[in-house]
Amino acid sequence: MRVLTSVLVGGLLLVSAACSNRGGAPVPDSPPSPGPTRAEEKPAPTSLEQTRALLVGKWLRDGDPNRFREFHKDGTVHDGSTAAVFSGRYAVVKADGLDLELGNKRQVTIVKLTPDQLVLREPGGTEEKYQRAR
Repeated sequence: MRVLTSVLVGGLLLVSAACSNRGGAPVPDSPPSPGPTRAEEKPAPTSLEQTRALLVGKWLRDGDPNRFREFHKDGTVHDGSTAAVFSGRYAVVKADGLDLELGNKRQVTIVKLTPDQLVLREPGGTEEKYQRAR
């Protein structure tokens, strides 16, 4: 009987050691750690919001301080040079597109938009490059 008990105890110890995770490797069947609760989560800004936020400000065409396009939060835009300034309206309709009305209404593609650079493509394919004014 003592031999049988020793064998059973030894077997249980082997099974217990085999099932433990002392090596620190993740156990594949373990549930993922809980993330933040709904109350802690903050909504991520949408692409449209990010585009609007980055677009607002004064941009210099080809870095020339005499040629600019200035987008305002209220949806107005000013396009000009030292000779004349034109006013119009714009709307961000998708993350990479604007409805731009400066004399005529057209959809303009945003090719690149970073805090410092803006590249717009007109419907005919012409690209306009801007740097943010400092």
